[in-house]
Amino acid sequence: MTYYTTSARGILTTSSTSPYGILSTRRVRDVSNEIALLDSNNTALLTLLRKLRKMKSVDPKFEWFEDIFPTQTTTPSGSESSTSTTIDVDTGTGLLGRAGDLWLNGDSGEVFYIVSVLADAWTVVRGIGSTDATDMVTGDNLFYIGNAQDQGAAARAQLATQTVAAYNYCQLFKEPFEVTNTAAATKLYGGPDLVYLRQKHGQIHNRDIERMLWFGVRDDLVTADAANIVNEAYMSRGLLADGTNGFITSNTSETNSSGEYTEDEFEVDLQTAFRYGNAVKFCFASPTAITTINSWGRDKLQSVPRTNTWGVNITRYVSAHGELNIINNKLFADMSGAGSTWAAGLNYSECAVILDLENLYYRFLRDTVLEQGIQGTDVDSMEEQYLTECGLMCKQEKTHMDIYGFRLS
Repeated sequence: MTYYTTSARGILTTSSTSPYGILSTRRVRDVSNEIALLDSNNTALLTLLRKLRKMKSVDPKFEWFEDIFPTQTTTPSGSESSTSTTIDVDTGTGLLGRAGDLWLNGDSGEVFYIVSVLADAWTVVRGIGSTDATDMVTGDNLFYIGNAQDQGAAARAQLATQTVAAYNYCQLFKEPFEVTNTAAATKLYGGPDLVYLRQKHGQIHNRDIERMLWFGVRDDLVTADAANIVNEAYMSRGLLADGTNGFITSNTSETNSSGEYTEDEFEVDLQTAFRYGNAVKFCFASPTAITTINSWGRDKLQSVPRTNTWGVNITRYVSAHGELNIINNKLFADMSGAGSTWAAGLNYSECAVILDLENLYYRFLRDTVLEQGIQGTDVDSMEEQYLTECGLMCKQEKTHMDIYGFRLS
């Protein structure tokens, strides 16, 4: 409604306020001193690694060595009769069987004894103990069950080492922001603009690093610009990437291609997830996966006090296979459209990733720092940037697992 008033000079004027109210230009605005950010906390893995598994690097390329126990299963490479004393196996080459070994044919129940080994050919004694020598066929499952050495014999043959070298790079992240000196001198609701930008861009910077931890691809990229100046950029390998370039390659569950993902299916997958590594692991689950897990009931779910979780919300799932600290990884929700062209249609918005944090490290050549005053000397502004040079070390990838297909129907 418009009100008409008379000025001191007798001129009729309009006013947006009631003649009994206060002029709008005199009113002090009620404005919050905080600026809300949407999805500001989206870096759970980075937060935990920085708190628990942080290691300095002295070179952009960092390396480590891994070893595994000797192979203890194999299969015959062809059919062998019950009277044959030579067994050809698929992957011997001196790393698998040794003289004095006892092996069990899991399909027939026969136990046999290795007398000597020549590459993939084993000379054996059949039907040890009360077991019966039986015909072997390609694909029978043979299991190592121990060794029995001759009395007074020399030392047993040694196994060749299975140590392998692995590496990754520290990736350089930068996140700049700038305010003019005029804006810096202006009093603003919500506080100084520079203070707010530090908060906002710090979170943007951390989210970039978080994406690398999950989806990064390792490369040493050399390019040349228009002036023929050569540039080099290191890129760090992440856990998932496109399903083949990430660290996790062995334990990838794609069994639930349609329909509901049930708790019984989850328990089967946990057999694989806890086959190696620690009995307590962390499960970074998409919101859809969280909803699916919650639908199974509350008897196996326990809330963990936030004071004990480094500021990350955690719910514990208790199983006979092991304990899972479940974290709502909202970053996966942003990837609902991704995966349709990656790795045969993997959908990250329906996935959960189980990690053994004892085998993960946040490696940094230069940890996060806020560089101030990086603007040119003749520029009337203040420019700053966050800088981090870091990468992911993932050891023993078989201790980790990703599961796709969490859905209610």
